[in-house]
Amino acid sequence: MKLIEEENARTVTFSKRRAGLLKKATELSIRCGAQIAIIIFSLSGRADSFVHPTLNRPWAIVWIEIRC
Repeated sequence: MKLIEEENARTVTFSKRRAGLLKKATELSIRCGAQIAIIIFSLSGRADSFVHPTLNRPWAIVWIEIRC
């Protein structure tokens, strides 16, 4: 595995893989009852997150608010 050199292709790949990762996290939390929190930062520094609805971890929410 290596870095995708072309920026546009790298951005498209990032978006597709991010969507796939968030879908897998959702499936895992639904099927297995796992409590999951994911924070993904793009190359531009934009943060995306997935937090299981029942996850009660104030540090995760505070960290996201501070970082964003």
